Amino acid sequence: MLYPKKEQDIWHTIAQMTQDLQQTAEYALDICEEMNVSIIATTPGGHILSLNQATCQLLGYSKKELLGKPIAGLFKKSESPAPELDLGSLTAEGSVHNVEKVYLSKQRKKIIILLSISIIRDSQGKVSGKLYIAQDITDSKRAERNLRRSEKKFRQLIETVNAVAFIYHRRQFRYVNARTEALTGYTREELLALDLYDLIHRDFLEIVKNWGKFSHARSIPGSKYELIILTKTGEMRWIEATVDIIKFEKKASILITAFDISDRKLAELVRIQV
Repeated sequence: MLYPKKEQDIWHTIAQMTQDLQQTAEYALDICEEMNVSIIATTPGGHILSLNQATCQLLGYSKKELLGKPIAGLFKKSESPAPELDLGSLTAEGSVHNVEKVYLSKQRKKIIILLSISIIRDSQGKVSGKLYIAQDITDSKRAERNLRRSEKKFRQLIETVNAVAFIYHRRQFRYVNARTEALTGYTREELLALDLYDLIHRDFLEIVKNWGKFSHARSIPGSKYELIILTKTGEMRWIEATVDIIKFEKKASILITAFDISDRKLAELVRIQV
């Protein structure tokens, strides 16, 4: 079978690859064949010399369809390798690790990958090709986007409710709403820099400490507590706090929603005195 001239040139180039390159590429591919990671070895001109089965599964091509083809064709156009990843620039300085790029499958589906490129050298130290190692992170990136959208909606919602609301993780505030600022007298920036315990009256510290201990057991969602917090000026305010466990910014955190019940507590005290 006669190949068109361009394909003849490609296969001629492949045929001229050194034995060292063949052994290096095949050795790497043998090691990674069973791993769920895409491995592609290319010639100095950027044409695919060999690849593992995981690459075929990821992209929907057979090995025969990809061998000899330019690897640049696998990238989404707008995601073409940057100058430091230039397929023709095979220098040690050009090697990169864990760069986020986008492959296109045979069905033109976008696949987000974490890409590393390593130089292949022959026994004389001459650059002979490159190894492209790509991990599919499409699902995790989609999950991250969904999480960001959910958190954005949560922030928008929590700012509209007529209640104090804040999130903390290991005594560090991760989020506070405007009502929390109004009640405590601290700005959002000041609260985010504070230790949670700085706001809690010492008589109620043990209760709050237990919230953190229970968070892993998930035994307190929806529990309500009455306690005193201290404002920026040192004033004591009673709150009724509802405790829930959520995942915020990828961390198990505690969400507190609370209402100021100081007036009610004062009225109760007056009735007792009377």
